[in-house]
Amino acid sequence: ASLGTETEMEATLAFKCLSHKRSSSRGDHSFRSMDIIQPLRLVRRELVESHSATFAVPFNAINGYRALRPAEMLRCPCKRCALLPTPPGSGAIAAPQCRSRLNAFTRKRSVSSFTYFLNNVPLPSVLSYKYLGVHLTSNLSWITHINTISADSSRTLGYLKRNLKAAPAHLRHLAYNTYVRPKLEYASPIWNPHQKYLINQLESVQNRAARFISSSYSRFVSVSLIKQHNSIKPLETRRLISLLRLLHRLHFNPGQPGSLRLEPPNRISHRQNNSKSFKRIFGSTAAFNNSALPNAIKNWNGLPEAIVNISDKKMFRNALSNHFFPP
Repeated sequence: ASLGTETEMEATLAFKCLSHKRSSSRGDHSFRSMDIIQPLRLVRRELVESHSATFAVPFNAINGYRALRPAEMLRCPCKRCALLPTPPGSGAIAAPQCRSRLNAFTRKRSVSSFTYFLNNVPLPSVLSYKYLGVHLTSNLSWITHINTISADSSRTLGYLKRNLKAAPAHLRHLAYNTYVRPKLEYASPIWNPHQKYLINQLESVQNRAARFISSSYSRFVSVSLIKQHNSIKPLETRRLISLLRLLHRLHFNPGQPGSLRLEPPNRISHRQNNSKSFKRIFGSTAAFNNSALPNAIKNWNGLPEAIVNISDKKMFRNALSNHFFPP
């Protein structure tokens, strides 16, 4: 199937989930694909409320894939292509103008090559595709996305440096929070990296911004002290707070779209866990074990009892901020 629709995004995450989980005869390590799909569906719904598309390969988390009806096979999966001119009397989208792309998601070293067709025209294959501002790669890695947003944020920061030379510090800080940091944190609960070099790569952009805000470029001045003086929090911790807030919203909205049904652990350690702990999810690869949902559950189980019992979203956010950034 081609990539570029909401449905295929969900199918991609389901495939990622199924391709990384470790099989077990007792079922201790198995879990539903919806547990991985739901977080991104909620982030997607919050960020792009107006997004809509028509689907050529529908995917449903309960029923799975279904066969296409003949009328559906004539439709292009892209809503954008529906605005393009159609051949006279055909009612179908002109195939050469279709913007659909094929992206095969796998981490295998040896991959079989297949050709997919839409309206009898082969779909071009790509290794990376940008969907809703997030770059999806065929090897299920976030390196391409992080490199892209780091470069984009650096260019924006350079633009601010050239145009706000004489601006006061508080205005520079406001410009950074408005134009640079949102690019570094867009949908961060989904692509939050665990590799140290990627964490440092993202933080280096903020380090340069901190020196720009304070107009202190001396190598004898610690950038950590500059960030502390200007109340600039580490991006890694901010991403963790965003991830926990997402899990909190999913957990305290039962029965609503995007909610999760997580199981309690088989055994609770009152010394290490809280009363609202969830059963840990494990896989056979580091990429899966450090992905959004397993990482969120691991950090959630380590929160204090007073924080996990808060159901209000704003109060939970403030409690997390005070927990990770004590006043």
